[in-house]
Amino acid sequence: MLSNEQFNKLYRYGLSLCQSEDRAYDLLQSSLEKYLSKNISIEHPMAYLRTMMRNQYFDEQRHQKLHLVKQNDLQDNRDAFKSLEDIYIEQDQIRHLLNELDDEERELMFLWAVEEYSVQEVANMQGKPKGTLLSKIHRLKQRLTTKFASFLETKSETW
Repeated sequence: MLSNEQFNKLYRYGLSLCQSEDRAYDLLQSSLEKYLSKNISIEHPMAYLRTMMRNQYFDEQRHQKLHLVKQNDLQDNRDAFKSLEDIYIEQDQIRHLLNELDDEERELMFLWAVEEYSVQEVANMQGKPKGTLLSKIHRLKQRLTTKFASFLETKSETW
């Protein structure tokens, strides 16, 4: 059905959405269970599973907002990872920047920068115009560059 590489891609996609390894595994597993229980033949199972994972993630997010549940998982995980001086961009800086992104921006950056889909492919997946995504990426790059520079200044003052 799916190769190990395809499972890894789906897991990384889930990880980009929820920023938690356990939640990414749960998201992938529940999507696979739903897909297999339907017992239907799909021409592009990767795209179908990715859409299922995305929809399930956003449904969970909406459900949490309705019940006013606050998630502190990301803050707790930030304390578990301390900066490593030997790495050019520290993990803590990346988490800080990712926390600045909303769910849609994280998904866009994952598909475009990590999975290396073209902007046109991402636009087709999301059903949005290519120009809209190009302008979002441009604004996102500018915002992250500014945030990264200010974050480095703040960190250098504390060192």
